[in-house]
Amino acid sequence: MTPRGGLLCTVAAAALVALAPAATLPALTPAAYAQETGTITVNLVESVGADWFAEIGDRDVVVRRIPGIDPTTSAGQEQLNALDIPLLVRDGVTFPEVARTTTSDGKAQLTGIAPGAYLVEVLDSPGTHDARVSYSPAVAVLVPGAMSRTVAPKAQVLGAASNPLTACTTPRWLDASAPGKYVEYDYAFNVPNPSTDGTISTYEVTFEFSPGHTVKWEAQPVVVRAAAAGIGPLQFEAAGETITLEARAPWWKTLIPDTRETTTVVKLTRPTLTLVGAGKETALREGSDYTVDVQGNDSATFTLTAPALTALAAARVVDPRARLEVSVPALTNMTGPWGTVARGEVLGTLETTATLRTDGMDAQRTAVEVSNTSHVNVVSRKACDPSTDGGTDSGDTSIGGTGSAGAPGLGSSGANASGGHVQPGQPGHPSQPGDGRDSSGVPGQRSGLASTGAGVIGLTGIALLLILVGIILRCRKNEEDQAA
Repeated sequence: MTPRGGLLCTVAAAALVALAPAATLPALTPAAYAQETGTITVNLVESVGADWFAEIGDRDVVVRRIPGIDPTTSAGQEQLNALDIPLLVRDGVTFPEVARTTTSDGKAQLTGIAPGAYLVEVLDSPGTHDARVSYSPAVAVLVPGAMSRTVAPKAQVLGAASNPLTACTTPRWLDASAPGKYVEYDYAFNVPNPSTDGTISTYEVTFEFSPGHTVKWEAQPVVVRAAAAGIGPLQFEAAGETITLEARAPWWKTLIPDTRETTTVVKLTRPTLTLVGAGKETALREGSDYTVDVQGNDSATFTLTAPALTALAAARVVDPRARLEVSVPALTNMTGPWGTVARGEVLGTLETTATLRTDGMDAQRTAVEVSNTSHVNVVSRKACDPSTDGGTDSGDTSIGGTGSAGAPGLGSSGANASGGHVQPGQPGHPSQPGDGRDSSGVPGQRSGLASTGAGVIGLTGIALLLILVGIILRCRKNEEDQAA
């Protein structure tokens, strides 16, 4: 039996335990929550991978408070849902700095941060290796009960993308040009993050044209129309003429590879430079916004002036996806040469390389260069546009008559051509041994169809032989079964 005194002690102890929480754990007030601090962890490796980060290097990280937002209230939650950082920047809102550090092996922890909404920025630092890479800002929210957040800012690489427009109408040669035809090179270049003083000091784009281009620009906003072969120089008509061109959709308009779209464009007689960012497009003007240095048909360099650099930096601050779009018109030479050796219907290739030189995204802001190259096949005028008579271009409109089309260019289906001859001695079409000509140099019937027919007959014979072997084996098996 339990002694009466022991039972009373047990009851008293139980009562004390029951009353203890009320005495020692008073209810927490909002003021007490405000004293709680948290941690923001930044991981730069997660968004790019360890191998790539090893080439990029560590960066400085800054945490800034987004003013006017209390995430512990319903009103604050609504503000977070409608948060527009670029709009706040354009409105002149400042974001006070609350913590700063430098990543180590791509990671950093910033502690002692009170509840609230924060903007996490990744800046330049002396540890940066690849100055072509920057990181987009990220938003982190700390609330009681969730005072630890990890963010992985998205990496952005300084680069260029191209989208050549051509005027061929034949389905298999929509990406090709022809002697005397219009070619337009559309490039997009993204913008580096501004330096700590909010500026970009250099932004220069250089185009290098391969042999086979005619780079002729007019001072007036008129539209170029190539004259028929042999009639005379180029004719110019009033602005406003439009043509429908088949063009591959630019990378910034679609994420589907090899998507094509029909684009109605005005033929340009001069390059156009357009600053795109924060939902706005601003056309830059030659002289006040940029200068041009043209070296014949070989190259052209566009250099942004101080006012344009200021506008560029402002656009980049409010929109990490800000870019400069440059469209450059040219013509395909009538007589060549067009770069590569002719193959089938392809007379050659036009090549244009655009190089961007701008501030590197590191502490030293050392200039860096990135480039992109466009390739356009050159085919005969007849292959490009069957409605034309072919003119007198050296590509010969009846090229590739009975032979293989060779290596098809972009947009080519790879099918053989039909009809026509190749005259010996034409530019880009030398007579070669084994090209289907007889000893007198007269084009002869190639052996493509004959070899194809022989191959089909051979395959048919093999199939019949296999069928016969199968029948014989089946009969032998039946005989063995009957004997057993």
